[in-house]
Amino acid sequence: MSDKHLSPANAIVLLQRDDGRILAVRHNATSGTCPNQVTVIGGKLEDGEFLDEGAARELSEEVGITSAQTACGSASCSTSTRRTVSG
Repeated sequence: MSDKHLSPANAIVLLQRDDGRILAVRHNATSGTCPNQVTVIGGKLEDGEFLDEGAARELSEEVGITSAQTACGSASCSTSTRRTVSG
């Protein structure tokens, strides 16, 4: 298995309009991560990157929106941690 999909931390961006619609991305058939799927914006954090920086970078890379980093401070911004317990 390739290590490119393994990351200890990920940033996911949910942009919701006033009417409740959420911005999503449709991946093409040659996508290396989610071919032919619709997903929310996001990806793994880079080494030394904070959550807000990663979210801003992913938003810029995936949909070309560059004002996300300041939006996190003035709009609703929250973090979530999910842990899987086995056994």
